[in-house]
Amino acid sequence: MLARPANFALQEAAAIAHKRHIGERDNFKGERAYLAFYEELRANREEWLAFLSENPWLCQNACAILGTLATIKRQRGDLAESEQVLDMEEPVLARYQRHAKGAVHPDDVRTSDALTNKYQRTRYNVFFLTQRYSECVRLFRSLARYERKWAVPYPEQEERPTPFTTPGNFVAGIPQWECPALPRSG
Repeated sequence: MLARPANFALQEAAAIAHKRHIGERDNFKGERAYLAFYEELRANREEWLAFLSENPWLCQNACAILGTLATIKRQRGDLAESEQVLDMEEPVLARYQRHAKGAVHPDDVRTSDALTNKYQRTRYNVFFLTQRYSECVRLFRSLARYERKWAVPYPEQEERPTPFTTPGNFVAGIPQWECPALPRSG
């Protein structure tokens, strides 16, 4: 087993902040801790990726933290920064997905799928907002497969709308909640 990275406390602080604010409408509260962990991860990428590969629970936490930071950046309109965070989340998520495929507990598979869905939804939104519609298609299909596989109930779709399952959210194929020029439904 690899030793913890030198600045492991940054991951712990981010995980504590994330757990404290999970489910709150204002997910900006832990941003400073998430950003510090992200910057550490970027600075020592190979060391962290090797460490996270051997620590699935910490890898799962890292995905959640990075996904939340990417969402915060996207919500603020910092699309380039959101995409950079997503680029860092991608190899971390790939490590967690590998763990989940070999896991004995079915919750690991569901958690992996949920983290992948969150990542893809944020990536889809960034692509959509930067008008890279052709890149949205693959993600669109994957998001639909997730909802079908896990039979996502309608109330959850209302809470976290996706581009294809929430009735009334399409105008010429453009999800209204992502298009500032169109009024929001509901």
